[in-house]
Amino acid sequence: MDLFERAAGRRGETADRSRDEIVEGTLERIVFAGAGGEFTVARLKVEGKREFVTVVGALMGVPVGARLRVVGQTEANPKFGPQLRVASFTEIAPATVEGIKRYLGSGLIKGIGPEFASRIVATFGVRTLEILDAEPQRIAEVSGIGRVRATAVKEAWAAQREIRRVMVFLQGYGVSPAFAARIYKRYGAAAIARVRENPYRLAFDVWGIGFLSADRLAVALGIAKDAEVRVEAGVRHTLDEAGSGGHCYMRRRALVEAAAARLEIDPALVEGAIDRLGRAGEVAIEALPDATDTAVFEAGLYRAERTAAAELLRLADAEAVQIGTSQDEIDGAIADYERVANLSLARQQAEALRAVLRSQVVVITGGPGVGKTTI
Repeated sequence: MDLFERAAGRRGETADRSRDEIVEGTLERIVFAGAGGEFTVARLKVEGKREFVTVVGALMGVPVGARLRVVGQTEANPKFGPQLRVASFTEIAPATVEGIKRYLGSGLIKGIGPEFASRIVATFGVRTLEILDAEPQRIAEVSGIGRVRATAVKEAWAAQREIRRVMVFLQGYGVSPAFAARIYKRYGAAAIARVRENPYRLAFDVWGIGFLSADRLAVALGIAKDAEVRVEAGVRHTLDEAGSGGHCYMRRRALVEAAAARLEIDPALVEGAIDRLGRAGEVAIEALPDATDTAVFEAGLYRAERTAAAELLRLADAEAVQIGTSQDEIDGAIADYERVANLSLARQQAEALRAVLRSQVVVITGGPGVGKTTI
């Protein structure tokens, strides 16, 4: 079956899909396209309707002239009026000679404008797209298309076909068009193989896709609950969550307990995953000073911690800078500043300034609004 005709499959995961509507029409105009196809505003001509339907969302690789079956929900935009927000879409092959001509001449294929599109369709008729899919070398039969241009057309068509193949595959497993576009941008033609091999990589490689979304995709792909890739991803996710809460590491016992509970698996599987991740360099494992447990760090955060500690030691051990200023002069300078700036420093702020002049390294910390910037 041609890729154009494959169903897009299940729809998005988070929105209420009960209000979805299906609209089928021809893409007449692209008003705006940005973020590499992640967001598009387009006008859809729907048979039987006088007004265009405005669709917004990810329409990666879809040109003017394409026939689309769009699934989504209509939203009332206060500035632009009703808009159909895309949850998923299926591209349908143009069925007429005129439709195919417009489709090919829309800029879909670099080097093929309306004139060459007309020549191609004049040569192959309604079988044009079928021939481009199955026998692309025959493009050289078209009058005026030399060898170089014929090669470029074949390569460009193959690339577009690959985009459609990836988008159809991902939407078939419930991935929204916007995330499908990001995944394609990250992995290109290898997207399907990468996702099949380890969908959990999406949680760490593609912005906006978290562990839970990747886990749902993995279930749909038939990956077992206790699969090594799932357990390892769960460990990394648990560490990431701890990092978001301000923790640089987790005690191993606490990590095992938390990850096992989250994944609903035997803690022994988590132990094995931590060891594998340690050997692979994805996490760092270090003994704690009290020798009661070990600390497990996300590898990047571990490197950052070590670098920060090394820099602080370097500064602390550096040759002292002689300020040559007495305490009275420092206090006088602080008083002068307070008068000129028309403010009064808190006692701790003034102490911090004195400490800066006495010490090689000073760490100033505190919550928002306590005066760190003023210091």
